[in-house]
Amino acid sequence: MTTVKIQCSCQGNYCCLDKTKCQCASQGGLCDYTVCQCSTCLNPLNVLQDYNYDLTLVANDPCMNNAMYKINDLLDYLYHEMIFPCCKEVAVLMSCVPGVVGCPNYTVCGRTYRYSWCTGMLCDEIIQPRNHCEACKVCRDSTYQHCKKCDKCYFAGITRLKCPTCQYEEIQKHQ
Repeated sequence: MTTVKIQCSCQGNYCCLDKTKCQCASQGGLCDYTVCQCSTCLNPLNVLQDYNYDLTLVANDPCMNNAMYKINDLLDYLYHEMIFPCCKEVAVLMSCVPGVVGCPNYTVCGRTYRYSWCTGMLCDEIIQPRNHCEACKVCRDSTYQHCKKCDKCYFAGITRLKCPTCQYEEIQKHQ
């Protein structure tokens, strides 16, 4: 990921956190510290880069991308302790994102997790995988899916039932 080649218009305090005010953030890019006039640049991508996160992994995580601009102090948030449900082991969120991570006790339990920024929970990749709907911009239970026709999420179960709204509409069309 590279710095967006635009004139950063940020000035004052904390405007880089607001995608509506910061051209760099609104385009999903880093603020150039040599150009940015914000006294405290909080563009989440800059914060993550400063802590050596792989920004390609961050860019490929829609749940993280949707949420990180809504968090006032991302660095503080990343230092929250997470409890792994399998073994009750504790780790800071910073070590759990982005992507899939093994439990700190992985050699014993063998469990892997992905963090849901929507729910604030670690989701077991086998038992209850994270299911982030990019259209609705929210995590749902893994038994839900998004209907492209209705543009809503619905309970599909483990057998992936058809959308109840579309089935109803199809029946109505044939009557």
